[in-house]
Order: sequence, then structure tokens, then C-alpha cells
Amino acid sequence: MGGGHVMRCLTLAGVLQDLGASCAFMAPPAVAAVVKAFAKPGVELIPCTAETMVEAACSVSSDAVVVDHYGLQSSDETRLRAGRLLIALDDAPGRAHDCDLLVDSAIDRQPADYEPWVPQGSQIWTGPNFALVRPEFAAARRKVVERRDRDGDVRSILVSLGLTDVGGVTAEVVEAILSTGIEARLMAVVGSSAPSLPRLRELSAIHANLRVEVDVRAMAPVVGEADLAIGAGGSSTWERCCLGLPGITLVLADNQADMAARLETHGVTKTLDVRLPGFADRLTAVLNDLVNDSAARRSMSAKASLLCDGLGAERTARKILAL
Repeated sequence: MGGGHVMRCLTLAGVLQDLGASCAFMAPPAVAAVVKAFAKPGVELIPCTAETMVEAACSVSSDAVVVDHYGLQSSDETRLRAGRLLIALDDAPGRAHDCDLLVDSAIDRQPADYEPWVPQGSQIWTGPNFALVRPEFAAARRKVVERRDRDGDVRSILVSLGLTDVGGVTAEVVEAILSTGIEARLMAVVGSSAPSLPRLRELSAIHANLRVEVDVRAMAPVVGEADLAIGAGGSSTWERCCLGLPGITLVLADNQADMAARLETHGVTKTLDVRLPGFADRLTAVLNDLVNDSAARRSMSAKASLLCDGLGAERTARKILAL
């Protein structure tokens, strides 16, 4: 799965730990690398492979299991659910789940969207109130949102397109921004295994206004510092919304398209699909428009901050522990 799926699970695990629970991750190698880099102390890693994950998890004793994986079948969840609660995280209705609880934080999502796909009596929690945002964002929220309402210039642009950096998209985006001659500071955030990293380091040696950050653990100050963002259409969307950061949301995969389109309809972001022809030209055109339109940025910021208060992880964790 993408790094965003692991990060949102890590966020939930961290809050559950704070509330007294013990948490462990089934850890195929790619997952283990992200958990080691970003987990709070005390999270256990249980080695497995992608192929043996379900079987290995069935042998582990626990009160509940959280699944966040498009590749699992409802029959896998039935095996995992035996004798314990099963909580499914999802963002795309249309596949069957055998769960006690389903959580989908997507905008405009309703429980009715999942009722045909879960057992009768399962709880369904939907909407941005359950977005799994790290607590540091809620803590920074008030001051950052107030500053955005006062400030008008774009001095800092954040590019954050996921730890996995699909197809080296981060370098492509950064090069497109640099080609515009925009004088704002530019920060690119990537994971240590990102395909773009070598090229980004080359670019940062040439362009003094480009800074490259790798495996950033504390993202709230980075998002709070930025005046504009180009971000992926996954779970990090809610971090940007919580701090009212306007910008452009890029669709990198099919599962991101619906939510990105809905966010644009709500006036929260501009949306572009990187997979369509002429992407770089469209990106620079939209970016220039936003940089030169402070009223549009202020409107986007206000609408974004109203969507997500940053308390969804605690809200979700407390409800899980009360089941």
C-alpha cells in the first residue's frame, strides 16, 4: 500500500497508545521501513511477507485488528475477525467487508454508501470528523489559520506528494515550478526511498530557493510555514485542510480522484490529474493564477479549515476503545 495508508494507521496507533492501548503492526518489509522511521516508541513490529500477512495476523492474540488494504477480501477479514473486533479503514465504497466498524473520512461520504457492503449491525463512521490527522496539527491549528487570514503573499510553497513518490512525480512538479521563475521559497518533502530524491538534490544545488526534506517526522510546522501547497490527493489532504493551507491537489491514483474532485467542488483546492497529457503546462498555469490571486487563496483556506478540526484520530480512537 502507499505510505499514506501506513501513516494514517500510525497516527491511529499513536493516539491509541496515548489512551493506554498496546499496538503492533504486521510488517512486510516496505511497511516495516515506514514504521521504523515514523512510529512512536513502543509499537511492535511482527515480521511477515505480503503473502503471509493474513495468516500471520490470525495467529496473533489481540482484542481488535485494524485493516487498511485494498487487496484484502471479505473472506480474509472473516479469518482476522474471529474472536475479536475488526475495524476497516476505507475510502472507496464498492467492496464487501466483514467488519464490526468501518471508517471512511472522505468528504460527502455517508453511512448509506457502505450499508450494502458490511454486515447488518456494523457501525459506519464517515466524513472528515474521522480524518486520522496527527495531534500536532490540531495543536498548531488556531495560530496558523489566524495567520493565513491576515497574510496575503506567497513566500513559501510546499510540494508533498507522498513517501512513495509515484513515478518520480515530485521532481517533475518541482522542475515545473522552477521553470515559472516564481521567487517563493520551495520545499519538497519526500521519503528516503523516493525515486525523485537524486534529481531533487541536484536541483537544490542549483536553485538556492529549493530545500529538500527527507522523512520529515514533524509535518505540522512545515505545513504551517507554507503559504501554498501542491499535495497528493490521499490522507495528507486532511493535514492541509486542518491548517487551512490552500493549493493544488494532484490525483496520482484512481482511488484519489473522487475525493479530489469533491474538494474542488467545495472550493477547497484546485485539482489536476498527473496522468493526463499536458500536466506540466496545466500545473504552471493554475499555480500562477493562485499566486496572483490572494482573495482566492484566502477563500480556499477558510473553506478548508472548516472541513477538518484535526481531532479525528482521537475521536476515532476513543470510539474504538468504547466498542
